[in-house]
Amino acid sequence: MMPFRCRIAASAPAFLIAASLATAFAAPSEVTVHVRNHDQDPIVMLNRFTFMGNVLEGLGDPAQNWVVFFTSLSDPQAVQLVPSFRVLAGDMANQLNTGRWFSSFAKFAVVDCNVEQDLCREQSVEHLPSIVHYRDGVQLSHWRSKTGVGMLPWLRSQLMGGSLAAKMRREEPPQVVSANTAETSPKQQPAASIADAVAAAVA
Repeated sequence: MMPFRCRIAASAPAFLIAASLATAFAAPSEVTVHVRNHDQDPIVMLNRFTFMGNVLEGLGDPAQNWVVFFTSLSDPQAVQLVPSFRVLAGDMANQLNTGRWFSSFAKFAVVDCNVEQDLCREQSVEHLPSIVHYRDGVQLSHWRSKTGVGMLPWLRSQLMGGSLAAKMRREEPPQVVSANTAETSPKQQPAASIADAVAAAVA
């Protein structure tokens, strides 16, 4: 490794010498950039400004439906359902957005109401965590935890109702039943079974 060399003119003022040394030996700053990965993380974090542009005004990469999870990331109880929402959102995004190149049928997001308090008040969020379904910028329905309605059944009723749900059920792979055990082979279970298992745990 080459030795570090820092050349400073002898006539430079003392404060410039100190600043140069501080800059030379300072640790490199870290810049964190959130990049949405459709395959790994279908959820985006929204603030007041990105919420307005994407959910309400439909700018950028448009989506007919936005499903927004309002929570408080600093509250241990309110944040417990975020991993479950992430799994369900990933499962549904893969099914609903496949084959769409220029727009999405549904997008999923999280808003931290501990930070975006004004935004949560404007959206009439009175319970945490809550999920709000927006279609074309308009609120359609709310889901609240601990109301006896499971997260997955509610999401399906909002996004997969009617002919779309029937079409997707027909496309699910058939279950393979063993003649000896009469049980479903784990390798042949429908893809939705993962989401069902998660939903059953949070219902």
